[in-house]
Amino acid sequence: MSNNETSVFHSPSDARKFLGQIARVWVVWLALLAILAFAVSPWNWAIGGVLLVALLFLIVPIQQRVDRDVPQDGFDENRASLFLGRGTRRDRALRAMLGGAGPMATALRVSGADPRWVLLRHLVFVATVAAAFYLLFG
Repeated sequence: MSNNETSVFHSPSDARKFLGQIARVWVVWLALLAILAFAVSPWNWAIGGVLLVALLFLIVPIQQRVDRDVPQDGFDENRASLFLGRGTRRDRALRAMLGGAGPMATALRVSGADPRWVLLRHLVFVATVAAAFYLLFG
């Protein structure tokens, strides 16, 4: 299965289910960014740890979707590709499902959902970049 085929949804309800899963992941991600960017007390760090664990659990259904749809056949090129951030086909498919424009556009088209969902994707991207700049330079 190619990268373009990783965003195949079996029905409108499957696409809506994916949109719900990805929205939950992104909301927890944004909350985690806010907690960690402005953490000043031990309680904030504890809440951040809980959110991180929640994030890992929320990613599981999306990971299972990728495992079901993308064959695991090792590395495409060589072992160095792992260290360059490329990884396996499943690794790349999971990254595409979690934040790629292709799976989001396909899910929106198949489910008939409001295209303004794309704004959430842009919000997550901008917030992630802003938090990175704040943590690195602020």
